[in-house]
Amino acid sequence: MLETVYYIDEDPVTYGCWQDRVLLETMKYALGLTIREVYPMLQRMLVDGLDPIVADGPEFELGGLLEVPPPNAKVNLIEARDECSRQIKTCQNVAGRRG
Repeated sequence: MLETVYYIDEDPVTYGCWQDRVLLETMKYALGLTIREVYPMLQRMLVDGLDPIVADGPEFELGGLLEVPPPNAKVNLIEARDECSRQIKTCQNVAGRRG
């Protein structure tokens, strides 16, 4: 369920679920920043705990279909997950048209 919230100090923000809103607003008001400022901070805190790989390579920017980062690349896992989902849907759509 998408929910758009209007703030006095920044542009409207659309949340995918109430849990996202709670986490981000807690940080927003605790730190006195905007949602757009705290979002990358929260994302970094969550991703750092998920990724066991210590990446010492360059940052990898997702861009092409079926593009794969080198093993030591710094990859944003949330963006990679979202891109993977998009590519799965693309492959399913292509396979559906052929069948």
